[in-house]
Amino acid sequence: MFEFLQTSYKDFMAYKNSVPAVEKTMLILKHMSASSKSEWGVTELASELNLNKSTVFSILNTMISFEFIDKNPVTDKYALGSGLFNLVNSYYKKNPIRTAFETVVTPFHSKLPECINCFILRNNMAYILASFSSNYVLRVEMPEGTYMPPIYSSAGKILLSSLNDSDIEEIYLQCLHEASAKKPPSLLEFLLQINTIREQGCAFNLSEYENGICSVAVPVRNHNSQIVAAVNIVVPEIRFKNNRNMYIDSCKRIGREISEHLGYLSPTRN
Repeated sequence: MFEFLQTSYKDFMAYKNSVPAVEKTMLILKHMSASSKSEWGVTELASELNLNKSTVFSILNTMISFEFIDKNPVTDKYALGSGLFNLVNSYYKKNPIRTAFETVVTPFHSKLPECINCFILRNNMAYILASFSSNYVLRVEMPEGTYMPPIYSSAGKILLSSLNDSDIEEIYLQCLHEASAKKPPSLLEFLLQINTIREQGCAFNLSEYENGICSVAVPVRNHNSQIVAAVNIVVPEIRFKNNRNMYIDSCKRIGREISEHLGYLSPTRN
């Protein structure tokens, strides 16, 4: 849920305009979310974070009232609560990328009623932040909240293209155990694919993850020109082959307009 902040409590306290109680609360939450353990005792949390036991106890029990922390009545240990997950889900639903995607695609979808998705990179997986379903009988369904190995997804490849090669290699190796209709390319071949994607500004999936399904994807950029998401159009292979250029042009237009909503100045519009 959170990336663990690799700083000490003293480093936190050095910040100006800081609120010590809030900083300690954030340290506890980040530490718990970064660990592989599911439950913690007050003593072990206090020891690991070098905080006072009574302070940790008070913070944990305060967060219970907000459902950010749960307490196991059998073990007397504490775990992350449902309130945090609800907070995260609310963030994704109100994410400005999602808002821009829905604003652009809603009128567009009536003209091209295919499966159109907005992806972000989450936990090294391609995550569908928002999606419009296809209206055709022969169609592909990809519900919001779906995770996919990025090496098999056109949108995932776009997202990976914003990373350096060492980070891509790490994610590639993590994805190798995921089921796929086809054997993935070698790491070298995949890195060459990513370089081509960087040059061309779009990526394809030609029945790589599931037979008979194709897609095209383009990046979504923010006001700093950073790739913050990817948009793809997913269709049955037979429709993609017959209308390849139309799907590519449509996807590029959607990606450009979403990026402009996020403050990106497209070179073609200057």
